[in-house]
Order: sequence, then C-alpha cells, then structure tokens
Amino acid sequence: ARHARGRGPARTPGAHSPRPPGPGAAMRFFFALLAAALLLLLPHAGAFRVPAPASRGAPLRAGVINDSIKKEEPKVVDMLELGPGDKKVLCRCWKSGTFPLCNGAHVKHNEETGDNVGPAIVSVPKAPAAEE
Repeated sequence: ARHARGRGPARTPGAHSPRPPGPGAAMRFFFALLAAALLLLLPHAGAFRVPAPASRGAPLRAGVINDSIKKEEPKVVDMLELGPGDKKVLCRCWKSGTFPLCNGAHVKHNEETGDNVGPAIVSVPKAPAAEE
C-alpha cells in the first residue's frame, strides 16, 4: 500500500521510522550539552572566586596590586637618597617584607603565579677621581 499522496510506503498512524543523524547532529548534541553544563554552573559562579583581603575595612577590587603595604595611607610614596657609587634594589612585586627594598619575595610570587616580575636596580656612578 502506498502513502495517501503516492509517495513512499503507507504508515500506521503514530508510527515513525527513525532518521539517521545528519552531519551536524554531533555538533548540535555537543553544544546542547555544553549549554546545559553552563546553566548548571551559573548559579554557583560566585563560589569559585577567591575572597580578597580587606583594605581599610573594604574588600579589594580586581586589579589591586598592593595587598598589605602601608594600607592606612592614601598613596604609598617612598623617597630614597643615593650618593655617588650607591646602588639600591627596589621591589616591584609589592610582596617584600623590606619594601621599598627588594628581599627576593618575587621569586616565590613568580613560582606561585607564573609571573616574571623582578626588582628595579638603581645605581649612581662613582664620582670621577679628582686630578692633582
């Protein structure tokens, strides 16, 4: 028996023949699965953030570099005087216990974060010898 329009075999009402998956079926399945996983994670997104240490009673904002040095001051400013032949190694990672001088704390910071920060080295040339 033929279908009412004359195409293909007659079908029993309610019965269907399974279609083979098309070329994009795997991609559609993957994206549907990805969307479902993201929807499950969205309500918990805040749970994955690391809490920031407090700064003068308020939480730190993203991008804050200094998490502990002279936080009671509105701005960290240090002045160093150098004479002829002097050299200072200055901290640039904000982790030094001897800030503004470097104590090598950047080594641990770099190992933990994959960063590549190092100190700034400032020197003043020695005064030329006086001619007699």
